[in-house]
Amino acid sequence: FRSAVVGHDLRNPVNVVLMTAEMLERRTDDPETRKAILRLKSSGRRMVQIIDELFDLTRARLSGGIPIERAPADALSIARTAVAEFEATNPKRVIKLVHEGDTRGEWDAVRVAQVLSNLIGNALRHGMPDHPVVVSLCGMETDIVISIHNGGYIPKAILPTLFEPFQSGPG
Repeated sequence: FRSAVVGHDLRNPVNVVLMTAEMLERRTDDPETRKAILRLKSSGRRMVQIIDELFDLTRARLSGGIPIERAPADALSIARTAVAEFEATNPKRVIKLVHEGDTRGEWDAVRVAQVLSNLIGNALRHGMPDHPVVVSLCGMETDIVISIHNGGYIPKAILPTLFEPFQSGPG
């Protein structure tokens, strides 16, 4: 319940940031300024998604699930957006995106973006800094396999709680 309250309280400041970025974008033609504004808008939209995730977490705990809305989407496009956001905020890290096969399908693009963002963020945070993070998409006949590699490893003791909210291991 607390996460929903926090999410609600964060919405207004984030919306102010996004509206200010829109106003600045309309007032400049400078390419470098526009590039910075696009990063600001992208990060602001990501903040809105994180707030939505807080609401989802509350919904999942109180009502037993998160709504999934399937629609035609391209996982490669979703992955490119996620990778670009992390490249902008982690310029010293190497993030490679590789793909093969057809990456189009029908799924919830917002949920896929959430998963990719969480996995890429964790790979950057917990992986070896001198190793690239490699995001791989492999489209097969009926499925897409997405994998993230970072030159690190997950200790076996952490595996039972790996996907619990707000859990983290040492290092």
